[in-house]
Parts: sequence; C-alpha cells; structure tokens
Amino acid sequence: MKVMEYLGADVQVVWVVDPETRTVTVHLPDHSARTLQSDDILTAPGVLDTFSATVSTLFEGIPPGHSSQPRQTRKITTQW
Repeated sequence: MKVMEYLGADVQVVWVVDPETRTVTVHLPDHSARTLQSDDILTAPGVLDTFSATVSTLFEGIPPGHSSQPRQTRKITTQW
C-alpha cells in the first residue's frame, strides 16, 4: 500500500479519504492508524497547525453512496 511508502519516506501524516464510507483514515509514522467518521475533527498537528475540519465537510456536495470512480478533487484552503 502507498501509505507505507509515504511513511517510509518520512512523511509525517497520511490521510486516506474514502468517499464511499465517508471516512478518513489517518496514518502516522509509528504505524498507528485511526479512522475518523463524519462528525470527527480532522487535524494535522505539526504539519498543518492551523488546519481543522470536520470529516463531513470533505464530502459536501458529493451525493451519499457516490463511488470513488471517477475521482473527484476537492481543494481545502486554510488561513496561515
């Protein structure tokens, strides 16, 4: 899986976004992982210190049950 490649390259956090389940799995360098649900808050301390969003905001405008094919790109902006 690409996650291990990224973590092996010293990436500090990897988010795997699943539009079908509307979840985000957060992977860390210690190989721990936590899956966040719709109402959970997604953050990246030490990487994007000012970023904070509920998981549900990532899926706004995407109908429930939407397949990940074709892929959609969603830009998230933060204030620095």
